[in-house]
Amino acid sequence: MATRAVRTALKGALVLCVFAAFWNGACSTTEPVPLPGIAVTPAAVTFNDTMGTAAPAPQTIAVAPEGKATLPGLSAAVDYGSGTAGWLTISLSDTVAPATVTVTSNLASLSAGTYQATVVISATDAANSPQLVPVTFELNPRVAAGMVLTPSTIAFADTTGNAVTATQAVTISRSDTGSLPLTGLTIGTATYVGPPGWLNASLSGTEAPATLTLSAKRAGLAAGTYSATLSLSLTCYDASAYDGISFWVKGNAAAGNSQIRFNVQTPVTEPVESGGVCTAGCYGHFGKVDDLDSITWERTDKAGALKRAVK
Repeated sequence: MATRAVRTALKGALVLCVFAAFWNGACSTTEPVPLPGIAVTPAAVTFNDTMGTAAPAPQTIAVAPEGKATLPGLSAAVDYGSGTAGWLTISLSDTVAPATVTVTSNLASLSAGTYQATVVISATDAANSPQLVPVTFELNPRVAAGMVLTPSTIAFADTTGNAVTATQAVTISRSDTGSLPLTGLTIGTATYVGPPGWLNASLSGTEAPATLTLSAKRAGLAAGTYSATLSLSLTCYDASAYDGISFWVKGNAAAGNSQIRFNVQTPVTEPVESGGVCTAGCYGHFGKVDDLDSITWERTDKAGALKRAVK
């Protein structure tokens, strides 16, 4: 009985002691300090480019701490998911936020299309880590090489008995943004409505960009209105417009089809009867012969692998 009484007394004293401690402020409770967060701007990045042009300028993602002056343990990575990898590079200015992530696209070895990736930004002590920034790359097909005439129409006005009409110039430039020259520029036949032979034309060179100079000969012409159409042609094309040929193919050596040749046909190597402009020595297409394996596979050949050869 004495022992039980002692225990009860001690328990009561302990409870009173604890209550007294809280009452006197010896014990206290505080709210937990919330973890800082990561803020990223912008929330998404988009690149847009055309094959054959200069790569688009890099873009930046600003990384700032939320609820704290600085945020250590910062890192960034690229996640391509199940899509094409390797076309995006990133660099982080610092491992402590505020910092900047520089995002650069690389179109090398890419075909025209839409590519997507995610920049994953993480911090060791951030409550909302990681932050995901989607990146989209829209790569447009290359613009085919061709000529642009400026202006495309010329008008001469003169009066019989006046001085000779001044010459007029037409600028010949390329329609695409390729870097290889467009050569073999020549003046074709002029088609006249009415009396022929009154139009003179000359080129500053055989490579575009160039200048076409036109003048009118009024000798022998009566007062009136005369018109003509002049054609220009290129006999050599920028082969870099052919970015690649992708195909599925299966070879069978026993059947005699262990090789394949594919050609890049142009009007100057295709005969007239097939829609081209070639009149002699035709079928000298750019092309390449490939050996085929006995299994089905995919291959992409770039323009640099194509060589001029007679078919």
